[in-house]
Amino acid sequence: MSELKTLNKSDSDFQSYLLGTFSNTHRALPLQSLNVDSDQERVTFQIVPVQQIETPDFFVKWSQVFKLHTFIYAALPMFLIIVKNLFDGTLINPLDGLLAAVGAFFLHTSLNLRNDFVDHMKGLDRVLPTAGSRAIQKGWVTAQSVKVWAWIYFILGVLFGLKPVLDYPQVLLFVGSLSALGVILITSFRMGVKYRSWTELLVFLLLGPFLTSGFQLSFGAPLDVEAVLIGLLTGWVGVFSLHLRNFELLMVQSQARFRNSITHLGFDSSKVLLKIWWSTFCLGLVLLHVLYSLPEVALVFLVSGFFASFVFWKNLDRLQSPLGSDMTKTLRVGKQIALLQMSLWFSLNFVFLILVTAGVE
Repeated sequence: MSELKTLNKSDSDFQSYLLGTFSNTHRALPLQSLNVDSDQERVTFQIVPVQQIETPDFFVKWSQVFKLHTFIYAALPMFLIIVKNLFDGTLINPLDGLLAAVGAFFLHTSLNLRNDFVDHMKGLDRVLPTAGSRAIQKGWVTAQSVKVWAWIYFILGVLFGLKPVLDYPQVLLFVGSLSALGVILITSFRMGVKYRSWTELLVFLLLGPFLTSGFQLSFGAPLDVEAVLIGLLTGWVGVFSLHLRNFELLMVQSQARFRNSITHLGFDSSKVLLKIWWSTFCLGLVLLHVLYSLPEVALVFLVSGFFASFVFWKNLDRLQSPLGSDMTKTLRVGKQIALLQMSLWFSLNFVFLILVTAGVE
């Protein structure tokens, strides 16, 4: 049996209902949120017994809670660095590299959880039916538990990074920076990945040159230009994904006065930004492989990038409004071409990995 309860932000138990700490046997599912992130905020909850909440199977539930689909943005750069060092013969300390990789995944998970918590508490995930993992809003987990897990995974990430730092102190430049940025995000309620203009730079560093440089050094290998270039590209495509998400939420974020490149530029100029951002990534892939791979591989990325850009640009040009089905289709195309280019990058390096393992020059 469920009931409805409406609370104002000024009510003493408002926070406990949002956090899910008001009861051990019931969950408060937000049905309607008005004036979110303001002193006049008002939320109507459906109070449901925990036993009546429908949850999917174990894997589907936790893959959504932890946003496993986003792990490709951390896994790809680390995989590319592994293949690079195997090919160069500079994989000196695999154990430290493994520990650094596990630590990076824990930190990535921590930030995913923290963003879900902040977006729920500030109201974005409550007013947008497609935002976030939806795990809190559906009652699968409480916001309080997500907050605690974010801290636990952050601490684990730091602990796994200790040995690489002790063995190779130069890693501290990158691991220490990542940890410091993580502390800022974890401890500040105001800072989700959508609420500050500089968070685009943060995402770029976390998924790009900081990650690849620190991972490279954790193997005991010297830092080189190729590792940095790989990071520049993986960070760039990571921010492209963020731009797409912010473009999808442009209307709501503008009304809520969130600050990022998309809300600053507006609809028409953001379309230009997305074109330039994606085309720069495609050209960067070609340049990387011209410098460090075979001409045939560079040609593959040139052709695939050209066709991917043509399809994406065509869809963007047709887009006349930030609302409607055309917007959904365009964003789906953007996500698909990014995934396809990243998959192609992974596949070619996987072939290189097999050849190196087999001893083929």
